[in-house]
Amino acid sequence: MNDIHWEQGSDDVLTTLKDEPLDDDFRLEDIKEAPLTPVPSSNGPSSAQPKAKRPRGRPRKHPLTPIVPTNKVTKGRSKTGCITCRKRKKKCDEAKPRCMNCEKNAVVCEGYPEKQIWKSGKEKAEEGMDCIAASIVGVADFEPERMKTSGPLPVITMQPIFNGLENTEDMIFWKHYNDHLSAVLTVEGEHKNAFKDMLIPLATKHQGLMHSILALSSKHIDFETPYGLNILKRTPSTSLEALQQRSDYHHEKAMEKLYADIARQDHADRDDPEYKTMLSARYGQMLCLLLESLAEGNPRGEHRVHLQAYQTLIQHSPPEDPAFLTFISEFFQYHIFADELIRYPDIQTARLASEDWVPIVPIHPPRLLGVADGLFNHLCQITSVRNTIRANMAAHVDPVVDYTSLYRAAEIDAAIRDWTPQWPPGDSRDRVGLLYKQMMWVYLFRTIYPPSSSTNQSSLSNSSTSLPMLPGSQ
Repeated sequence: MNDIHWEQGSDDVLTTLKDEPLDDDFRLEDIKEAPLTPVPSSNGPSSAQPKAKRPRGRPRKHPLTPIVPTNKVTKGRSKTGCITCRKRKKKCDEAKPRCMNCEKNAVVCEGYPEKQIWKSGKEKAEEGMDCIAASIVGVADFEPERMKTSGPLPVITMQPIFNGLENTEDMIFWKHYNDHLSAVLTVEGEHKNAFKDMLIPLATKHQGLMHSILALSSKHIDFETPYGLNILKRTPSTSLEALQQRSDYHHEKAMEKLYADIARQDHADRDDPEYKTMLSARYGQMLCLLLESLAEGNPRGEHRVHLQAYQTLIQHSPPEDPAFLTFISEFFQYHIFADELIRYPDIQTARLASEDWVPIVPIHPPRLLGVADGLFNHLCQITSVRNTIRANMAAHVDPVVDYTSLYRAAEIDAAIRDWTPQWPPGDSRDRVGLLYKQMMWVYLFRTIYPPSSSTNQSSLSNSSTSLPMLPGSQ
């Protein structure tokens, strides 16, 4: 018999006895095999996470919080910042219309670059080929659909290389001055011409002188001659009306610039290089205006206004360049002497020429015949005798040619006979010098033998064919 044990708990309650089977109660046939424990599949979610390896040593009483690695996303550099911040390599807040970062740093914000549509290399190459084809064929004949959608090409206008040369009419005047007019105004030759070597470089610095040169050239062209008609034929893009309008335009602009220089000359610094350029250009403009009035054939004597202005200006403001001073003084004095032949003496117009004129500086080398060599001084002396005889005729003085006039004429005759040209042999001025000498003597002869009646006038006209030749002029 098995012993029965009693157990008493703390609560004084009797516990229930546990029945345990005896050996005789077991039957092997009643025992069945337990099912196998299912093995988890390798494709399951648990296989994806490998079992963490246990660290060595005693586990911590307060385990540390595991640090989960975070993948930091790098932000690319912004390319939409303002132009100023990108130049200064500063961070831009990209505020519109101006960057606040620039304002805080007291920097002028240049704004943001224009948005450009990205194009591949193939598209850029096609665009370049289209532009080349358009320039060859013409934009009006070559307009692909892509160019229509992208907008018209920009109009490119090149700045004139010289101020004043802006269109076809200006180039016609410019070419005529350089190829024809400058050679007519002097006999120096093609490779040594003051109208080119001095006036043209000065005109590139002074816009008023350039307008004066173009206006002079336009007045000198006669479009009714074969030369002028050939110009119109070679340039069908212009017309006679357009050339006349452009000529008036250059004349007006030249006068505006001349008046502006006259107004500012009193307040200008004479040591300033700009003042020296302005003064030389003023002489050049006066020279062009003189020739312009002569080319137009103005019968009102407007050329004397420019001659008088020259005489006033040269007394207190001569050009500082000796070569330019020589050129200007010789050319103006030539026309002052020539005015003696066409001027009628009266009270309203003063006489410009003087018998005892001497140049301010020695004229070397001379360009014109009769100025530096003294021949035209005799012209002025003969004019003085002529004016005296004309006054005696108006006052009915008898005799008209008095002793003083005859004595003075004899002195002039001797001086003319002694005059000889001083030009190198073969020079055109040397060949024409004797002709100038002979014509000067004719002017003297006609002065001391004035016509007193119609009969005497006819007899003097008949005797002109038998005038004696001066020695050395044959």
